[in-house]
Amino acid sequence: MTSQSSFSVYSYADNSYTGTFQGADPGFQTSSTYDPLGGSLPTGGSASYSIGPGGSSYATSSQGIAAIDGLFSAILIRAPTAAELSAAKSYLASGATLGALRAAIAFGGVGTIAVQSVIQNVLGRSATASDTPWIQTNQQYLAGGGTLAQVISAIALSSAGVTVLDDVIQNVQGRSATSDDTAWIQANQQYLAGGGTVAQVISALALS
Repeated sequence: MTSQSSFSVYSYADNSYTGTFQGADPGFQTSSTYDPLGGSLPTGGSASYSIGPGGSSYATSSQGIAAIDGLFSAILIRAPTAAELSAAKSYLASGATLGALRAAIAFGGVGTIAVQSVIQNVLGRSATASDTPWIQTNQQYLAGGGTLAQVISAIALSSAGVTVLDDVIQNVQGRSATSDDTAWIQANQQYLAGGGTVAQVISALALS
């Protein structure tokens, strides 16, 4: 369950910004990078918010709307709904920066669902309580400038991606993966990294 939390978001544009967002207090630091997987950090994960500007004229301009669309695309891999676009424009018009809006999306309910969906799509299971630290760390990564596509790619190309594809071979073909399967596993890691789902991999192998 989300709660209202007030916290400071650093911005080079106006030196500081404090806003109230939906979600748990993420405990921001102004000079850190976040590693979403405890291994290799995808490109672009600074926690310092340097994205401005805000204001009513910018919020309703073509540049402002394009920036909002860009944030939703980067964080959720989709366009905002009409209601979300309206809310985002109002938020920027109130004086919030794009960095603050990015954090609000990443730590809001839609950001949580987006990161949880990575677990479902790539690992083929629902998120559990044990995934909470990973989810929160990746929300921090998204808030700091990373993209959901990078999160997907990182987990798909990790050892977790190999393990889930080994399990596909075991479950569909009733045998353990061998070195002969390496090319197939690597090709399907790339497929998952590009946005495919393990359910699609299972179906393709079962119907082959």
